[in-house]
Amino acid sequence: SLSREDKVIPPQEGALKYLCTTIKMKSLSEGVLEQTAGALSSLTMREENRLPVREHGVLPFLVDALRAKRWRTGGAIINAMLILRNCTAGGDVANADVLIACNGHLTTFALIKEMLQTMRSDPKLREESEGIA
Repeated sequence: SLSREDKVIPPQEGALKYLCTTIKMKSLSEGVLEQTAGALSSLTMREENRLPVREHGVLPFLVDALRAKRWRTGGAIINAMLILRNCTAGGDVANADVLIACNGHLTTFALIKEMLQTMRSDPKLREESEGIA
């Protein structure tokens, strides 16, 4: 997890470009993938960090990865969805256009629906979610 201050310095030192390149590697372990996606989701909370994510092709990559269900850990999936959300927050039209062009909005809605259906059908998950509310 990156603190507020850490969302400025790492991108200035090239970490954002490295993370954008890393997340697209096919040979990543699920743990490294989850951590990379988590760092990117944290960094994209700052508006100035969203452009490099788009320029490095991360948004269409995430949509494709989510659609193909390449990732198995819930953390990686949630972090990927957070990156998409962060990058389109605040009316960022250019990022929204990229997401719409690859039908990312439909993929995200489908994943949310699937997660909710899984939660409803799995008694343990349903019990856990009711305990949170």
